[in-house]
Amino acid sequence: MPIVDIYAGETFIGEAVLDGIDEGMAVASGSFRPEPAYSQVRSEIMAAAEARSAKQEHAGVELKARTKAGEQILTGFVVIDDFPDVNADPEATLQFGNREEWWRLFRSAV
Repeated sequence: MPIVDIYAGETFIGEAVLDGIDEGMAVASGSFRPEPAYSQVRSEIMAAAEARSAKQEHAGVELKARTKAGEQILTGFVVIDDFPDVNADPEATLQFGNREEWWRLFRSAV
């Protein structure tokens, strides 16, 4: 299973264990394991998740993904679903720039 580091700006906030992929959409998702710095952006992440759920606009926090080796991953989007009223661990979803990006970075991990 590929594990990627998630950043809010330049701050490392946790890692995503990508155990699900939709190759046709070049989207991967899995559990998000927060680091202590996540607490600094959690309220904004939760507000963005609530807005997406309600199909409303919300600027949110710019999230980026990097490989464990520190290489920036070309993504269409990176989101974390973390809801205050749901008793479940947060989930991360990444849309890769294209399927080739997925295979180039994670061929050995899947």
